[in-house]
Amino acid sequence: MPISRNSWRRTYSSTAPARHVQGRHYPEQSVLTPGLSHCRVQVDDLFAADDRVTVAFTLTYTHDRTGRDLTMTGVKTYRLRDGRIVEFWGETDLHGLLRQAGLVPEQIPPF
Repeated sequence: MPISRNSWRRTYSSTAPARHVQGRHYPEQSVLTPGLSHCRVQVDDLFAADDRVTVAFTLTYTHDRTGRDLTMTGVKTYRLRDGRIVEFWGETDLHGLLRQAGLVPEQIPPF
């Protein structure tokens, strides 16, 4: 089933802890981050079965201060009903992005 921009329901829920998001513009806004611009999205893998679609992706941002490209990988799963996304969840490698930006150490210090 093809997914279009119109597939987003006006209200849907995210399984992120203590967070309820609304509206079809949430995914667009979630990739906009202060200090990072020019977000490019690459779909690395896409799989659909029954009422679920899973996508593995790579986001590449331009770091405004340095001009360097920073990447973040992730996997999201979407549940659809009547051709619309009603729920989604997933993970992204935020630590990897922060490490590339020099905001966290390359290795975790011992306890």
